[in-house]
Amino acid sequence: MLNKILDMLRKYFEIWQNVIARPILFYTVMPKKNWKEDPLTFAAQSSWILSFALTVTIFITQYVPIGKYLVEGLSGIELLMVSPVVLTVAFVFFAMTYIILGGLVMGALLVLLLACASIEHVALKALGGKGDLKDMFSAFFYSGAVFVFGLVPSLLAILTKWHFLNFWQFTISENIIYYFSCLYIYGIWSIAGKKLHDVPRWKAFIAAALPVLILIGINIVLSSKILPKIENLFV
Repeated sequence: MLNKILDMLRKYFEIWQNVIARPILFYTVMPKKNWKEDPLTFAAQSSWILSFALTVTIFITQYVPIGKYLVEGLSGIELLMVSPVVLTVAFVFFAMTYIILGGLVMGALLVLLLACASIEHVALKALGGKGDLKDMFSAFFYSGAVFVFGLVPSLLAILTKWHFLNFWQFTISENIIYYFSCLYIYGIWSIAGKKLHDVPRWKAFIAAALPVLILIGINIVLSSKILPKIENLFV
């Protein structure tokens, strides 16, 4: 079982490295397979990796302080006696959070990528593109590799909870990473559009800008509506 998991992760990170480091070559030789097979699996794996990081962040920043409060004042022997129960409860809460978050993040990411792929495909068709929508789905699912950069804000959230950063510094850092990721994925989507639709580079740039605007809009909403409401969680 462990060997299968390690082999799956090895294959995943091989593809991840190719998408991130060599996107032009990757999309040039990308196999025209069913988008519901390998590409969809890759996007789903990306979402579960991101979900794991989010779960660790929630566990450390929210569950651990609650656990410390519950065992506060217990002596060494008392703590030793209740530790099996505490560890079991901690594992259950971690697993439940991971499963719930995993499902939500995977659903949101897949819908987002499908929508963005459709928007760019329509734009490219209007600009004279010749590609197939199913191939665009495959290309965008592989571009989900960029969302794994979300591991960095998760780490920054933990550092903020431990007071290595204040919330303002966390917000600025999160935005820098997010917009860097948007720029990176813009390049990847432009390459995918050019390769799959056989259009000039400038047309690919124009078409790829449309779905990227959606990503920027999502971050603007999150930064203005959500982040101020969770600031107290980092106190």
